Amino acid sequence: MGAPGRSAAFAFRLEPVLRARRWTEDEKVLALSRALMRRAATVERLRALQREAAVCQRALTETAGEGATGALLSRLARAVESLAQEEAATVSLLHAEDSQVERARADLIEAARGRKVLERLEERQHDSHRQWVEAASRRQADDLASAHHLWTGSGPSPARAHR
Repeated sequence: MGAPGRSAAFAFRLEPVLRARRWTEDEKVLALSRALMRRAATVERLRALQREAAVCQRALTETAGEGATGALLSRLARAVESLAQEEAATVSLLHAEDSQVERARADLIEAARGRKVLERLEERQHDSHRQWVEAASRRQADDLASAHHLWTGSGPSPARAHR
């Protein structure tokens, strides 16, 4: 222990590891955020395709009812088919992005667990250090009180002890 009234500062030996774990967790949060944003963009693209396909389907139905030419009907049918294929591809992409989101979420959970373990260890070590400092402080106060009694003669002396 240092000078009277001063305590040894607490230093967590695994602080660099804890810092690295926090950094890793922050990276995992960003990865999950990016995956969620990509998924949201894909969902929006899918909705736009579905709206566009519905519009093309209505146009095809109305045009067929009005007795349009075969070329116009064929062009509208190809547009509907093309949109359906693009929609199917987008649904497939959405499933892949769902998997990426789940993987990113699992990675984040694992990183958070690692950080929490180290933080609990740091907390326990800090509490242990605090208790050690308090005990050292009490011992120092007891030593000072004993020395004071001996110096002032108010403590037990060999002459008083024999009485």
